Order: sequence, then structure tokens, then C-alpha cells
Amino acid sequence: MLSEINLLFDNMEADWRKINGLKYSNDEIEDKINTYSRAVTEISNKYFTKVSLPENEKIQLEAEDKTEKYFNCMYKGERIE
Repeated sequence: MLSEINLLFDNMEADWRKINGLKYSNDEIEDKINTYSRAVTEISNKYFTKVSLPENEKIQLEAEDKTEKYFNCMYKGERIE
């Protein structure tokens, strides 16, 4: 995985130098952005297909409850009890 990411970053840096030197058109830059975005997604899907943290349903439900209370307080003006 690390070698794939390093190669991707090396390619990004090389293209950034060309972009900085005004060697790409706007359309070419957009194509590069899309290409790199797809590459990051492919690497992520290849290596991060499962959640890396153990699940704890009780803690997850508590976090969801606290998140809902926070947003209701901040954006709906409700009081947190």
C-alpha cells in the first residue's frame, strides 16, 4: 500500500510542477484531478474495505444520541438536558 501511495504522490508532485510552470491547460488540470481522485478511491477501496475499529453498539448508540442532541441545540435552539 505504501509504495502505491508514494508513487501516486510522486506523480502528483511532478504534475504540480508542470501546473505551476503553466504547462497544462485548465482541461488537462481537471483531467489530472479526476485521475488522481479515482486513484485515491481505488487505493482506499483496496486496503480499507472494512472498518478498522471494533464496533460497540452501546457506545455507538450513545454517540448518535449525543450527536442528535448537539445538532438540535446548535441548529434548532433546543436545550440540552
